[in-house]
Amino acid sequence: MTNMIGKMQDLRRRPYMVERGRNPGEKDARIQELQRIIEEQEKLTRELKETLNMNESLNVMKDDVSGSLNAMKEEVSGELGVAKGEILEKQGAAKEELSVKLDLIKNELAEKVHTENVKCYRNVQSLIEELDKKLEAAGNGSSLKNMKSIKRYLKASIMIGVLNLLAIAGFILYELGLFSFLPF
Repeated sequence: MTNMIGKMQDLRRRPYMVERGRNPGEKDARIQELQRIIEEQEKLTRELKETLNMNESLNVMKDDVSGSLNAMKEEVSGELGVAKGEILEKQGAAKEELSVKLDLIKNELAEKVHTENVKCYRNVQSLIEELDKKLEAAGNGSSLKNMKSIKRYLKASIMIGVLNLLAIAGFILYELGLFSFLPF
């Protein structure tokens, strides 16, 4: 394009005046040269117009591409928003499911502890009943040996009762959330 502009400037600098006193053959040659120059200028003008048209076409294409890119960007942003919403929804559902499973495990653990507590209570109760029977037998004149065995049973039942009480206290503290001894 700069080359065409340079040619046009060269053509403008050439002298167009025909000097007086030259012969007619020179005038014809000069006229032909001027016509050739005019044709070159018209050709350069057409090329310049074509270049300008191409430039306008490129600008239109650039605007089209820019619009398409903006539309794609908005579409991708929308899809990302939808995907983010779905992920958050799935996370909420997973959290809810995990919470339900944790509650089930807590209830199952509480039920098992209660069952064990009932077993310990029954064992202690049977020991006490047995102790009462032995005390009655001892009160009727049993030997000192029976008393020692009763002391052992009494100590064992007290130990079991204390352990049971500690287990219940630990479960209550766990349910209140004061400490956690489970890995999950």
